[in-house]
This record gives sequence, structure tokens and C-alpha cells, in this order.
Amino acid sequence: MKKNILKDWAELVRFPNLFTVPGDILLGMCAVSSIATLSLSSYLYVLLISLLLYAGGMILNDIMDYDEDKQARPHRVLPSKRITIDTAKLAVASFFAIALLLSYFHSQSVFVISLILVVVIYLYDGPSRKVPQLGF
Repeated sequence: MKKNILKDWAELVRFPNLFTVPGDILLGMCAVSSIATLSLSSYLYVLLISLLLYAGGMILNDIMDYDEDKQARPHRVLPSKRITIDTAKLAVASFFAIALLLSYFHSQSVFVISLILVVVIYLYDGPSRKVPQLGF
């Protein structure tokens, strides 16, 4: 195992950015508090799902930018092969699958929203880049 593997994964998922997620989830839950019941357990559950989706999206972004990064930013985690592209793909699939599984067991609405988010994250990081009119 490489010496700086945790540092490499933290860089790949943009670890400092993960700290923005809890506030977003709390704000969203407060916004629907008049029509939904809030609980600490629901907050923590949805927070974990959101962190998995966010981290998966960050890794997917680097996978989609791999060829460009090999040329322009060879020091980044994937082009420098500190983490292989296949390992990164497995991580994205795992993060998204775990998030969807957790959301399925939480509630139907959280599952549907999570599923939509997975599709939107994929479209945002991938095919939409080839269609400038989409404005991503």
C-alpha cells in the first residue's frame, strides 16, 4: 500500500469541500420542515447519502477530465497514477450504489431524489460537456 494513499483519496474527493455538505442538507431540511418531520437520525442518514453522492461526483469529474488532465494537469491524482482510473471507477460505482441502497431503505422519496441526483451528476460530469447550450 502506498504511503500517502489517504492523502491521495482526500485530494481526489476534494475532502475540504465535503464540509459544505452538512449545511446544505440542514438548510434543505429546514426548508421543508413545515411539511415534513425532522429528526437527527434522518439528518444523519441523508447527510451520509449526500456525502457519498458528492464524493462520487468529484471522482467522476476527474475520470471524465482524465485525458485533458493528462496533458494540462499531469500532477493530479489520476493522471499521475497515484490512484488508477479503474480504482476510481470502482469507487464511483460503489459510492453511488451505497448511496442508492441507503436511500432505498430510508424512504421512497429519498430514493427517487437520490436516483435523479445520480443521473444528473453523470450528465453534468459527462455528456453535457459536449452540448454547450445546456449551460453546465
